[in-house]
Amino acid sequence: MSGGNQLRPQLEVTGELRAALANWDATNLSRMEECCSSFERAVVGLTKIRDSISAMDESSKAELLFHLGELRRESLLMAHLVDASAAFCRGLALTLGRAPDPENVHSSVVEA
Repeated sequence: MSGGNQLRPQLEVTGELRAALANWDATNLSRMEECCSSFERAVVGLTKIRDSISAMDESSKAELLFHLGELRRESLLMAHLVDASAAFCRGLALTLGRAPDPENVHSSVVEA
């Protein structure tokens, strides 16, 4: 793989993760759907990158693994945002006297 070809999937994943973060709005269902779609595309891209690592030379692998660490941090940030939102919704549901629905955390809040 040439350097440009190795970098392209990484840039696509980075773009999808940043789009997911930019679209994150726990109060807007259509933005959440966009966020989810971007995050799913990022996961598919990461899987393709992972699958291509074995064909790379050692120096390219080392550089790519460094960048994958950065992508991992961005993915963890997204996961923390989702977790925080879910925890907030559960707490709000409990405060309103409703048990949160384990299948759909937002359903108990939306009915309020």
